[in-house]
Amino acid sequence: MLTIKNVVFRDEGLTQKLFSGLPVLEKLYLEDCSWEFIKVLSISAPRLHFLSISEIQTENLSYCQIMIFGDCLKEFVYYGHLLIDYCLYNSLSLETADIDLVPCEIISKEISYRVHKLLVGVCNVKYLTLSSEVVQFLGDAPELLPHMPVFNNLLDLAFMESEVVDLSDAGLLRILHNAPCLRTLKFAEGISFNSFWDNDDGVLDSVPPCFMSHLKRINVFRYGGHELNLLAVKILLKNAVTLEKMIITGLKHISGDVEEQTRIRQQLLELPRGSQYCEFVLK
Repeated sequence: MLTIKNVVFRDEGLTQKLFSGLPVLEKLYLEDCSWEFIKVLSISAPRLHFLSISEIQTENLSYCQIMIFGDCLKEFVYYGHLLIDYCLYNSLSLETADIDLVPCEIISKEISYRVHKLLVGVCNVKYLTLSSEVVQFLGDAPELLPHMPVFNNLLDLAFMESEVVDLSDAGLLRILHNAPCLRTLKFAEGISFNSFWDNDDGVLDSVPPCFMSHLKRINVFRYGGHELNLLAVKILLKNAVTLEKMIITGLKHISGDVEEQTRIRQQLLELPRGSQYCEFVLK
């Protein structure tokens, strides 16, 4: 295992030599390093199976490109602003990816393009965890959506505790459409459907294929109890015709009023279900 933290890389040749001479390295952590003097870097470690990158201290948009060749890479973790351009290649063995995109003051469509590029690099994963900002940035560059990768192996898609996920977000819908074998969907911070006037009947204009063939379980944590939260749950229940179980948690924290909790619970239980075999669990 190798951890490199708070290092300023100044010499491109020496830096390239370092990251090309790691023949037995299996785990690599890069934490808040500075790449401002580097234009292009290739990370090649033939036995590397875990890579974690954190760059939360980076403040300026950089055009440094870091190419990661992960022939044996199994797990990839990213946390930061994507102010550095990361590209994953030969990552066919990748099984798990966590991408936590942290908002910053810099607003640039370049970041949307980097998000897209990173998703292309991890498209073979079985388990994918994203922050809500990932799909928001995709929505900021609609020209990228027709070119989104297909996640043929993806079984489990989860969203982190960051913001409530908007089910009407074009980036999210595109990922769902491109994940034909998805079995589990999780929303750690809750879910809403913010385009209320476009869809108040619970029917999606275009239903993701996984909703009709593979999706078995949906977990919604921190349910808010508002109208847009209810509409999102309604859409999921009505369109996921193969759903076997939906779990919604957080009802006890919505209101201290027992009658209000009962009303919200009843609202949820009365929602129509596309799957006659769906178990609906409220906590």
